[in-house]
Amino acid sequence: MLWGSLSVLLSGVLYGITPLITMFLYNGGLNTITVNFFRYLFVIPVILLLAIINKQSLKIKKEDLYKMIFKVASASIATNLLLAGSYNYINTGTATSLHFLYPVIVIMICVFLYHEKMSKALLSAVILVIIAMGLFIISNIDGDMIGILMAALSSLTYAIYILEIERTRSNRLPPLVFSFYLSLITSISMIFVSFVIEPINITISFVQAFLFGCLGVVTLFAVSLFQFGSKKLGSKLCALLSLSEPITSVIVGIIFLNEALLFNKILGSILIIIAIMIVTYRK
Repeated sequence: MLWGSLSVLLSGVLYGITPLITMFLYNGGLNTITVNFFRYLFVIPVILLLAIINKQSLKIKKEDLYKMIFKVASASIATNLLLAGSYNYINTGTATSLHFLYPVIVIMICVFLYHEKMSKALLSAVILVIIAMGLFIISNIDGDMIGILMAALSSLTYAIYILEIERTRSNRLPPLVFSFYLSLITSISMIFVSFVIEPINITISFVQAFLFGCLGVVTLFAVSLFQFGSKKLGSKLCALLSLSEPITSVIVGIIFLNEALLFNKILGSILIIIAIMIVTYRK
């Protein structure tokens, strides 16, 4: 329980850092498809190197591969495209706030679709999260309905991603194997998506390559830690504990992006911390 909780919390922190690196890449003129393509492409050689060092096989059963492609990776890719696409219509603060409704969606699906029980502690945590996300949205509300709908849908697809990791037992795969195939499938998918949405910019500078390398390493550890946590905790707790991500994003935004320290964000972050403490303390 302890190591699973720490893994998911640290994964959220790492995911919370990625927008800062991504912002520098966007400012360099790269589009969404290019960033997502290279982000996962640069993960692959790192995994191969680690696999060679640890003498670990990356073989996977056909059944597991099909599940990765059609259930886990497809939900992850949809999330990336919807969330990044929403930035064209609404500001990143609004999009991020709507996206982080996914823990509530995960728990609602588990309760109403899979008929899992919800304890009083978990219900209390869900209520606190809903209030916290409402405070974040109020702090950032801006834009039109298309962007709001895309960001909201990204929370649904990410909830499906979290649930499918557990339901398909992909969390039983070794972290390197899981991360390798998720990265490989995503980078290949971005090539096909580029023909429909926007082309991939193959020419990148040395600085951009370095940033992609950093983003790739952060992504690898974030994905692996979350998958490990999913194995130990299950979907509901993972979804709630991963809310360390928006708190990290707030801190990073204040320190590095000169964002305003608003009372709503402070109160929302405190409520999330209380919710995390409730679900971990009850265990």
